Amino acid sequence: MAKKPTRSDYKKKVDRLKKDLEKVRTRQKELAEKEKELIAATKEAEAEYVLFMLKETDTPVSLLEDLLVTDNQGGNV
Repeated sequence: MAKKPTRSDYKKKVDRLKKDLEKVRTRQKELAEKEKELIAATKEAEAEYVLFMLKETDTPVSLLEDLLVTDNQGGNV
């Protein structure tokens, strides 16, 4: 027969799940920060590229607008 869970067993399980949840929340915060950093870096690189294209080529501005990266909501990144 299986041993009946005790109060201590339940407490251990709850504590473990709380710890796991905190790890997930911490990781989500880290990923959100990383996402912001990547968005900023993308915008900077894109701006440098557009400036290069304007200075070094005869590419019309209207064509450069098509090169802009857009996010998944359709807005410029």
